[in-house]
Amino acid sequence: MLPALAGRRVSLQARENGAWRTLATARTGAAGRFVLRYVTGTAGQAPIRVRFAGDRKNARVAVRAGEMTVYREAGASWYNDGGNTACPYVGGRDWDLNQNTAAALGFGGVGTVWSSE
Repeated sequence: MLPALAGRRVSLQARENGAWRTLATARTGAAGRFVLRYVTGTAGQAPIRVRFAGDRKNARVAVRAGEMTVYREAGASWYNDGGNTACPYVGGRDWDLNQNTAAALGFGGVGTVWSSE
């Protein structure tokens, strides 16, 4: 941030349920730089932004920083549907993949896939 002053508070925020929620905060160093760290507990996607509340030298500002996608490990199996649309769901697994999806993911059998849901 310019001018480069230490001690300014910046926030990392995500948009959830129509509102911005603060995920992490940090203070600027002597060169006006900052590092925001956040460890999530849930999978999903959300737009994120960096926000500065303002001070005597600068007005408040919020800048979009893209979108955050968090993945989790999910149990999966695949089946050969023979051209049908049936899905023989197996208990204890999150995903049942047909042979085309399994092949596209390079998945063969029962195991783990990464899911954002």
